[in-house]
Amino acid sequence: MKENTLKQYWMFLGILFLVFIISSLYTFNEKLDLNGDNCYYYIYAKSLATGKGYANLLSPGESPANNFPPGYSLLMVPLMLLTDSIVAQNFFGELFLLGSSILVFLMLIKLDFNKYLSLLVSILILTNEYNLKFATMMMSEMPFAFFCLFTMYHLLKEDLETPFHTSKHFWFAIIGAVAAFHIRTQGIVLLVAVLSHYLFTFKWKRLIASTISIVALSLPWILRNKMLGLASSRYTDQIFMANSWNPEAGKITVSQLIGNAFTYFWNMLDSALPESIFCFLGVDEETTKGYLIIGILMLAIMIYGCWQLKKLRFFLLVYMFAGFAIVALWNSNSPGWNRHLICFLPLLIFIFYYGLISLVQKFIFKKGINNTVSIISCVLMFMITFNALKPLHEQNKESFPIQYDNFISMCEDIKNTYNDSTIFCVRKPELFYVYSGKKSVNYIYSLKQEEVIKNLVDSKVDYVILDQLGFSSTGKYLYPAIQKYAALFTPVYETSEPKFYLLKFDKAKAMSIH
Repeated sequence: MKENTLKQYWMFLGILFLVFIISSLYTFNEKLDLNGDNCYYYIYAKSLATGKGYANLLSPGESPANNFPPGYSLLMVPLMLLTDSIVAQNFFGELFLLGSSILVFLMLIKLDFNKYLSLLVSILILTNEYNLKFATMMMSEMPFAFFCLFTMYHLLKEDLETPFHTSKHFWFAIIGAVAAFHIRTQGIVLLVAVLSHYLFTFKWKRLIASTISIVALSLPWILRNKMLGLASSRYTDQIFMANSWNPEAGKITVSQLIGNAFTYFWNMLDSALPESIFCFLGVDEETTKGYLIIGILMLAIMIYGCWQLKKLRFFLLVYMFAGFAIVALWNSNSPGWNRHLICFLPLLIFIFYYGLISLVQKFIFKKGINNTVSIISCVLMFMITFNALKPLHEQNKESFPIQYDNFISMCEDIKNTYNDSTIFCVRKPELFYVYSGKKSVNYIYSLKQEEVIKNLVDSKVDYVILDQLGFSSTGKYLYPAIQKYAALFTPVYETSEPKFYLLKFDKAKAMSIH
């Protein structure tokens, strides 16, 4: 590579870094996001950092955890050893978005793409609202996306004619794919795509070696769960629930599941796919926007993009459609927008714009898009996409809702008042632990008040928090039990409006109910 060209590429990487700093700081959320899953990642990282293994520190027995794969929490450990700052971990997640954009730029350059258009696609990844939203939430979507692109990068760089055992790119691709699987169970799609890549290119030795390596690197997590009597995944049961938020609604049949999945896939084309890639269209997560024609055209362009990328066409096609299938199945019982598409989003942006620009060059700019047009496109698209980030900026700079302020205030008071052996019952145990450091359990979702009380006794609960966080389950399951057995609960603390109550639970008296 010529020295001037090398300097130019470093300049482009510098531009990407500058765009990243501007966009990430503009939309950065220093608060803990209230979704709950991020609390678990934080708790598990803390458990690993303190030498307690992959355990649920919030539970009374600090039971071994398996509701999320351990990969992301493991990535968080080095920083956790230095500081338990939530702000630091939120920014750490942003670095995976930066890494993803750099990998996309390097791959496009490897494919002899116009360097300015390569910069444009990478910028679109950095300024995508959803990428930025999840990058700063201490969630696993961006680390997963990074390792998917890391795998793809090394598959692209790999020389399939050299012996696999001497190819560093072969081994890096396998490590990247397994890392993604250990970050999110959805990573099984990436493992299948890698194996399909070697299968359809008739590289039998690589296929056998990659299969053995994937199994060997995946087994420790599976065997660990089996030895501890834990299921390797919680997802299968939830997929077959009629409503994952209401277990009493029962199960659905396989035919209903498949029908719902097709319905979701159709809805995804109608709203989620266009809105996720074209955030500047205006995003409405509650309603279908009616972009079906656009969604179908986008899917066609993505298929074309996969096919044009000859070396990885089968890898990309399998990965994309298997990824859509997993998302559709997982969301089959909750149609509409869902965040499980986000972890594929940086790669989908890459595929879409690779296909779109290839089509434009083939049918409009047959001699190639000149640099002037490319530079103008970079500037315009950055201005358009950055301007669309204003709602996210305003949302992330807002304070917590008042009810969560009260909840966190109560947690902090509890942290300084009660000893570590005290057990609490609370609707959001994971959030409660992050701010209080105390053990807690959730109440069971049962319409039988006696069962709710019995569960509190069995869980050795000392105090119950009656909250106003807005979850319907509190009014449906917990509050009726407190009303019916009011003599078992003594108020010891309350916040300002909206009121949260800390109630001392009389376990001894409660045992006489049964």
